[in-house]
Amino acid sequence: MVERKFLNEKLLFVAKVPHFGDLKYWLKRGADVNAKDVAGDTPLHHVAEKGHQKAVAFLIKQGANIHAKNKYGETPLHKAAGDGHQKVVKVLVKHGAKINAKDEYDWTPLHQAASQGELETVKVLVKHGADIRAETKGHGTPLNYAVRYGRFEVVKFLVKQGAVVNKTMLEVARENEKSKLIELARGERELNKNLYWRELKRLRENAEYIKNLTKFVQKAFEKQHKKI
Repeated sequence: MVERKFLNEKLLFVAKVPHFGDLKYWLKRGADVNAKDVAGDTPLHHVAEKGHQKAVAFLIKQGANIHAKNKYGETPLHKAAGDGHQKVVKVLVKHGAKINAKDEYDWTPLHQAASQGELETVKVLVKHGADIRAETKGHGTPLNYAVRYGRFEVVKFLVKQGAVVNKTMLEVARENEKSKLIELARGERELNKNLYWRELKRLRENAEYIKNLTKFVQKAFEKQHKKI
């Protein structure tokens, strides 16, 4: 029993790197491919999060549970999607991962990818049937979080796919724009004190970016809610 626990700990440790040869070694020694650490993550969770496509395919072949959830309800697909590992996402989906799996807060892999601005991963998930209108326990859709975190390209893509723009999203976009403008104004005032031109340029670009996002959300909202 002690030896098995030791083997499992070693497997979980190398899965975080991950080192392909070490994964093979500890599995051959008798480690459980579905062992869990204190957070409930399995070796497959770890290699998926690291984006190690070859290791993911190998562990699945060795019997890894593709639907395993950690103590937060996250599957390996959640991990891969949140970090933008589109190739790993494709492998997991190919082997039957539930595209709309929900964690403890009802976040799907698409929520994870959208909130992080991982456009290409978002496209892969939507292509394979991810629900663009799925809601979290807080009633947030993937589009809600893309707007909240200023993921403009993801916002444009989801709207094009038919995601609904609501009043809350528009308000969030406006608040984000206001916040960036305040940040820019503060930066311009302090330029001669301790702010570099490069930093001011970044603030201006960020403000313009969020301003354009707000305009886009405004137009999309008006178009979708236009009275006939």
